[in-house]
This record gives sequence, structure tokens and C-alpha cells, in this order.
Amino acid sequence: MISKVVFSSTLNKLSLFAIILLISNSLFSQVSYNSDELYGLRKLVPSYSGNAIQVRRTCDNATKNFGFTSCGDIDTSELKKFVVASNPLSSITSGAATAYSLRKLRCTYSGNAITIRRSCDNVTKDIGFTTDGDLDTTTLKAFVLSANPLSAISASASGAFSLRKLRCAYAGNAIEVRRSSDNTTQNIGFTIAGDLDTVALKTFVGASNGFIRTWYDQSGNGRDAVQTTNGNQPQLVNTGTINRQNGMPAVYFSGVSIYLTSTLTGVTATTSGNITTANMVFQSNNSVAGTILSNGDPGANRYNIHTPWNDNNTYLDIGNNGGGGRISTALTWSNLSIGSFQRNGVQGNIWKNGSNALSSNSMAS
Repeated sequence: MISKVVFSSTLNKLSLFAIILLISNSLFSQVSYNSDELYGLRKLVPSYSGNAIQVRRTCDNATKNFGFTSCGDIDTSELKKFVVASNPLSSITSGAATAYSLRKLRCTYSGNAITIRRSCDNVTKDIGFTTDGDLDTTTLKAFVLSANPLSAISASASGAFSLRKLRCAYAGNAIEVRRSSDNTTQNIGFTIAGDLDTVALKTFVGASNGFIRTWYDQSGNGRDAVQTTNGNQPQLVNTGTINRQNGMPAVYFSGVSIYLTSTLTGVTATTSGNITTANMVFQSNNSVAGTILSNGDPGANRYNIHTPWNDNNTYLDIGNNGGGGRISTALTWSNLSIGSFQRNGVQGNIWKNGSNALSSNSMAS
């Protein structure tokens, strides 16, 4: 049993390869688990889950790790793709006058593949290649699609508020921020990819706190959510650090006195025959009287979403509670979740992360 392999400069490449193959062919399932080192272009220990080798490509010195197939062989398909397929012109001796492709044609080429223009706002961006020489479709998709997540929604939104751009055609800002150091305010917009411009945000707020004075409506209806009283504004930046959830900027509403007010009303939602849906991404504490959306009307046009109330039930109120205007279920939101709340005639639905948590036909039509 060989328990240790020592690489020596006296071995040529052929003999070293033969030694490794001899070990891998004869000891695949018989390797001692207390061996000091083991090297092979085949998997020597069935439970090993790492890679076999790291390869450097000579043309541009890019490196990549390569593992094993399900049979324990080195993954030669990926190896060939990395070393050979990224340079299909490597065997051409005569220089090409021009060369255009959505794959890298010369390994030494260090430029981009294409410049893309996004139709909704005519913004352009250069798109390059992956290390394998393929077009960088991840960056392409992020630029074209991620900046416009509402593009597939046909119905017009009554209101749309987000720290990401929801419509590519929207040309306004995301939020108006007040910094605590001198109570100055400034509008903060989006990056080219549709994310909140956190660079501009941090530059403006500095080491102080940042609060949202205005959350701009991206629906095109101008129903901005505003809070002019400093002490009632939700927080976005805490002593120079942006509040985040799952790595993304997040607005923090810290109590019942912290809220924003919009001209969006509950009349449309409570009018007979109208279908209404509210979609939100949020996280809330349990066992507190939490209200994520309310029009403050206790009567026939009442529209409340409690997520949850202090009894840890989630409520959807549309119209008078005593007249069939409420549905509820035991449901909390202690983790960041996607909540959808819908009324369609007498049918009421609550979804959490795409799963139906409550479906009831007891709502007043």
C-alpha cells in the first residue's frame, strides 16, 4: 500500500503519469484513509467531493478547477471546453481581416463581444465573455431583464414602490432621503442595472443616519408615499451602514409611529366587482400589532393588511368587518417573505412565498 507520493524532479512527465494511473486503477476503493497525500486523475476515494486539478491556460493565464465524472474519471469535457473551445482560431495560421462572434475567437483577445441597447430606455452596455469563451449571458440577462421585472404584467398597477426599478420606462428617482447630521434631503436614483444607487446614498448620508422622506411611486400615477415629520420616517441607513436583508437594501419601520402616507386609497380595492391584489416583500415581528398596509378607514371602504396582529394571525380586511369584510389565518412573517393578498368578488386569498396560506369565499362581494 502506497501511503505517500513524493514528486521528484528526476521523474519525467510520462513516468509520473504512469504512477498516478497505476495508483488510481488499482487502489480506487482500497486507498487507506490515513494516507498523508493522494494525487490522481481518477477519484481515489469514493467519498472525496473536491476537484482533481487546477489548470492554467497558456494563452491568457486564466485558471479553472476540474473535478470528476460520476464514474470517477477526470471531467475531460469541461477541460477541453476551457482549454480548446475558447480558442477555435488557435490553429489558423493566417491572420483574419475581421472576426465577429458571440464566442471568443482568440484566447488573447481581451475586449468585449457586443454592445447591447436596451429598448425601454435606450441605455447601452458592453457584454463580454466567460472564462470558457462563451457570451456572458448572466450579465446580459441582468441588464436587459432584471431592470424591468414588471414587463410581463399586463394590468396597470395603482401604486408601485421599491428600492429596485420596477419599470424600465420609469425615469424618476427611487427615494428622497434625509440625513440626520443636518436634516438635508436628497433624491437617490437607480444604477444602470436597476438597483438602488447605494454609492450615491452612502456618499450623501456619510456616517450619520438616513431616513426616507419620500418613496416615489413607479406606477406612473404619482401616488408617492411621504412622511414630512422627521421622527416618523422609516430608516434606511444606520450610522453609515445601509440596512440590508439577503444582501439587498431594506427599509426599517421600527414602530407604530413610523409610516409613510400615499394618496393611494382603498376605494378601488373595496368597490364591488373589482379584483385587487397587493404584493409585498417584507419581514415582521411576531406577537405585535403589525399593519403593513392600511387606508385608516374603519367603515365600508376599510382596507387593512395585518402581518400579523398581536395574536399571530394574518388579516386581510376589505370593507366592514361585520359584513364579511375580513378573512384571517394563523400565519407569521418572521423571515423575509413574498406576501400576496387578493380579493376577487367573494373570494379572498393570501399567499406566502407562492404557496396558498388561505383561500376563502366568505368575503362580501
